[in-house]
Amino acid sequence: MALPTVALATSSTVAPSGRRSIAMISSCFDGRLASDCGSGSGKADNDVSRREDGRFYPQDPRGKYDVAQWVGWQLANQGPKLGEQDRFRRAAESGNNGDLTYALRRFDNEAHRIFGVMNLGLFNKRYLAAGEYTIADMICYPWGSSWATRKIDIEEFPNVKRWLEEIGERAAVKKAMAMGPEFRVDPASISSEEQARRRKLVADQRAQPIPSEWVRAA
Repeated sequence: MALPTVALATSSTVAPSGRRSIAMISSCFDGRLASDCGSGSGKADNDVSRREDGRFYPQDPRGKYDVAQWVGWQLANQGPKLGEQDRFRRAAESGNNGDLTYALRRFDNEAHRIFGVMNLGLFNKRYLAAGEYTIADMICYPWGSSWATRKIDIEEFPNVKRWLEEIGERAAVKKAMAMGPEFRVDPASISSEEQARRRKLVADQRAQPIPSEWVRAA
């Protein structure tokens, strides 16, 4: 197979994230443009989500690359940014974390941008990548379905709304989204010491030193 041609691009029509300030590496397969969505996306094609039979992860170069960039975008953008929005909104609700106006504005805006990226990516497209239902749709759907808790007016994003409605009707998606309650623990059953340990682990974790056994074995 001939190697793809490589060119630099900075247009948001190429990069899913819409970050014009990031130089993008673009490859041309069969005369069509495929793009890298920015830092981290090259790591997405690491076989974590790939099936041997090719289901949900096409193996042709164009399709595989299309899926990989959306998986990378989800890992580096959608999940982290919406997760941070959740974190700061909960912190604000507790009322004892100071002025969080800037953080709330920043991550509410990031959430709006994230839904805009998906809306652009779904323009004239039934699915996010490769013209078929793939791991890209699976990995982006759960966060996307939480729009109502994020000050998002879904009517602003008609392509996302249509996509969410279609994906949400799939039997396997319904089954997966119904899971969760059986894994939750009643907070009343957790000791105050354990709750404090968990809070510290989640909110106050810092870098760990190199283990002494590593140093001794080096």
